Amino acid sequence: MQKKRSILKLSFLARQILPLVAIACTVMIGGAYKAIAGPPSPSISEIIKQGRLKLNRGQPEQALLDARTAIELNSNVAEAYFLLGRSQQDIGLKSDALSSYSKAIELDPRYVSAYSNRGLVKGSLGDMKGAIKDFDRAIEVDKSFAVAYLNRGVAFGAMGNARAALADFNSAIRVNPKYTDAYQNRGIAKELMGDIKGACTDWKLAAAMGSVESRSWHAKQCMRILETAK
Repeated sequence: MQKKRSILKLSFLARQILPLVAIACTVMIGGAYKAIAGPPSPSISEIIKQGRLKLNRGQPEQALLDARTAIELNSNVAEAYFLLGRSQQDIGLKSDALSSYSKAIELDPRYVSAYSNRGLVKGSLGDMKGAIKDFDRAIEVDKSFAVAYLNRGVAFGAMGNARAALADFNSAIRVNPKYTDAYQNRGIAKELMGDIKGACTDWKLAAAMGSVESRSWHAKQCMRILETAK
């Protein structure tokens, strides 16, 4: 009897950082969110940009210093806290990352990547219900955010709910028909539900898109099954 795979881990995809854009920051005043006129100052924007580049180069410790510098200059810039959370997440400071993402969300309640990444941290800590709530919120804000569908599906899969996982992987593919990771995970969900042929079809598609794991699974598990079915 073949061993069934587990839905891929939450950390498998994750920690997406969006391009730096000119956005209005928000701050809580008297219990309500008020817009601060204009984007962050150019100096803060440049610091955050440099921090993002350092993260991409695999230098989270240096990126963390940039995030803290930006926050010292202006403690009301949501993206500075997001950069701080990303850096902490990469270093492995999960509790600190949760706090930083929560602060980014406090400053910008529609910060979809902050919800998504906070959900990833919660999932890595075993709080799948909390992770799903954050992915729910990200999807409420942006129904085209395929990453949130994928990661919510992963969380459902980790909880043993393959049917809900399958629905989310379908949604991720509907939003992004070339989403390799969604096809790979959808194949796992189908396998868990006993649909081996469907799983093989998805792994073949993922393999064609460049997934080495899916190519290996298809070669080892599917060719024999498909030959038998002929």
